[in-house]
Amino acid sequence: MKEVKVAASLWLAAAKKAKRSIPEPIIEKTFKARFPLGIPEDLRRRLELDAKRKGVSLNQLILERIA
Repeated sequence: MKEVKVAASLWLAAAKKAKRSIPEPIIEKTFKARFPLGIPEDLRRRLELDAKRKGVSLNQLILERIA
């Protein structure tokens, strides 16, 4: 992790010197609750059926699978 911090501070110094814009750190960014995702129709259908069999929402099923 130390190497990451060193690399980050070197990059920041170089970016400031070159007058480049520095992006907001992701850790401080707030994200929207929505996460639109384009998936093939057949995959969506399989996920919907699996969610129905398990008695959960599609959203809950996907959250369980990616967590």
